[in-house]
Amino acid sequence: MSKKSKDTKAFPLNETLRDIAILRSSDIELSKLGLIPKSSSSQEVEGEVSDSVKLSYEYVAEAKKVMAIANKGTVDSLADNVESLRGQLDKISQGLS
Repeated sequence: MSKKSKDTKAFPLNETLRDIAILRSSDIELSKLGLIPKSSSSQEVEGEVSDSVKLSYEYVAEAKKVMAIANKGTVDSLADNVESLRGQLDKISQGLS
């Protein structure tokens, strides 16, 4: 852990809270000053969220399919069949040579 410099002082909490209260009570829009990003309309945010949720559900559905295939052993049995057939074809090709 690094030690803080003796010259470094934190902002006094009571003054910071007072400054925040003054900013809130004033009619200054911080987004116009570039300090806070402009907020999107609620419809845009809802659309983005629903799209994100839809993509998440699609991802989960695909992941479940993959897990089901992996748990069935279908891929392993197909791989074993392919290896068996490859071995038989190698024997046949060696016999033809």
